[in-house]
Amino acid sequence: MSTSSLEERMARIEGSFEQIGHRLRSLRSELNAGFERVNNRIDRLKSRMDRWQMGLLGAMAASILATVLSRLL
Repeated sequence: MSTSSLEERMARIEGSFEQIGHRLRSLRSELNAGFERVNNRIDRLKSRMDRWQMGLLGAMAASILATVLSRLL
């Protein structure tokens, strides 16, 4: 096996590893962006649920207050 043949093979291997590294970095970036979108949607859903729960608690408090006042009057 000649030295140039070995050097060519090593160069191809190094190039392959560089491509794999680039693809992995790209994949990681896409995954991070996807997770960020999912996290944003979860945060919006939590916010909606919090508002819904506060509305429900307000309705319950109003109902209890109306019941108590109706029995007192």
